[in-house]
Amino acid sequence: MKKYCYALFLSIVVFTQISAEKKPDNKQYRAEVFSIADGDTITVLVKGQKLKIRLHGIDTLEVHNNKKAKEQKILLKKKTVTEVMEWGKKAKQMTAGLIPAGTIVYLELDKKKVDKYKRVLAYVFLEDGKMLNELLLQEGLALPYEKTIKSLKYSEILIKAWQKAVFEEKGIWKK
Repeated sequence: MKKYCYALFLSIVVFTQISAEKKPDNKQYRAEVFSIADGDTITVLVKGQKLKIRLHGIDTLEVHNNKKAKEQKILLKKKTVTEVMEWGKKAKQMTAGLIPAGTIVYLELDKKKVDKYKRVLAYVFLEDGKMLNELLLQEGLALPYEKTIKSLKYSEILIKAWQKAVFEEKGIWKK
């Protein structure tokens, strides 16, 4: 219960911090990219406050040799954990290339606002209106996050992007 209350409090604080920075359509919040942690986690500045953002609905491969990287190796039938980490680094490079520090992005939230690590879950839109979450899936540099993908606002778009990458054997789906 205490954990739930903290997450609720955190999401209220996040909304308070970013509510003044809304894009005209009132669904998205303006933010400046501060740093890129990996392919699916970034830090943004909103009114001078740093917020850690997790791209909602996707999971890029790990950039470090850890338990999850070993699980991804098995799941994707890769030869080594190093291969998994190489794809994770490519996802990070794509994210950093599209939204380097200083770039303005727009965040859109869904029903679930914060993950278990207290990162804000968001769809990240580029200035041209393209969704970063979708682009990473289209290029075969991410997997749909299976635990929540079907209940998300953009589930259909994200699943189609992933299916396209698999069909075209892009990125991690190369045979």
